[in-house]
Amino acid sequence: MTTAELPNRISYEKIREQLAAFEVKKNRLASQLNLANNKQKSIEKSARNRRTRTLIQTGGLVSLSGLMAICDIQEGDDLQNALNDTDKAATLLGILITCVENLRDELSQDHLDHFKEKGIRTLKMSPYYTR
Repeated sequence: MTTAELPNRISYEKIREQLAAFEVKKNRLASQLNLANNKQKSIEKSARNRRTRTLIQTGGLVSLSGLMAICDIQEGDDLQNALNDTDKAATLLGILITCVENLRDELSQDHLDHFKEKGIRTLKMSPYYTR
């Protein structure tokens, strides 16, 4: 081996070491990215779960109020896809919108307190009330 070949061999080995070190760094960064993505998915799933729980609970309150009976909505009705049931959904939505429109201007804290007390009484009579 000549002296002229020695620096090339050392630089080649050094490059291989640097490449291996970069691979390790790349793998660590990929792992960190994966953890961050999983955490983000978990946060999004948690938000979806909270939203779903709230919507289900709201549906239960609508049922307790008697509005489902007024609109002839039965448990198991598909309110989005079945034509007959879509009319029931439209009726329910119309009732709710009318309530909001009629209450919006007149709603005071006294009204809210009255509604709250009435709701508490109804919830206490419900077999699903757990407090």
